[in-house]
Amino acid sequence: MNAPSESVRLYSSWRGLVLAFVSPVLLLGFGSAMFLGGTRWLVPAVFVAGGVALGLVTLFDYPIHTTIDGVGVTRRTPLRSHVLAWPAIERFSRARGGRLGRRPGPLAAVSRRRRYLLVDRAEGPDEYDALQRCLKAHDVVVGLPVEPAPGTVPTWLYHRRRVGAGT
Repeated sequence: MNAPSESVRLYSSWRGLVLAFVSPVLLLGFGSAMFLGGTRWLVPAVFVAGGVALGLVTLFDYPIHTTIDGVGVTRRTPLRSHVLAWPAIERFSRARGGRLGRRPGPLAAVSRRRRYLLVDRAEGPDEYDALQRCLKAHDVVVGLPVEPAPGTVPTWLYHRRRVGAGT
């Protein structure tokens, strides 16, 4: 390992974060309102169970930001930090792209048969280049998928400080 400070941080979008937290609340509220409105217990129970399940997935698995450095990939979720060490990561892939799948989607780390979503949108070209430099600096040989489209907005754009590609 060369420079321990060489890292890349990618952020999920605000829209994705808000929707990830609002959806379980809406399901729970809708199920509770149906239950209080006199609907039989089965349908409201399905909505409440779906809201609880979606809420747990959001709290434990939805990435707020991801840091890629010499240790590996660290996914920060609302209630935990999940570290994927480099030996466990086989390659990076892309999730399905945007509308009609024409644009490259967000990065995912493939470990055995599971794909871990790193952020909910594609990184910008500068962040992709910084990711390549980071992997080379730490002597990590992991396959990277195709480069994002030119003009893709960087993930740090709507955050207070510009911490993007270099931190």
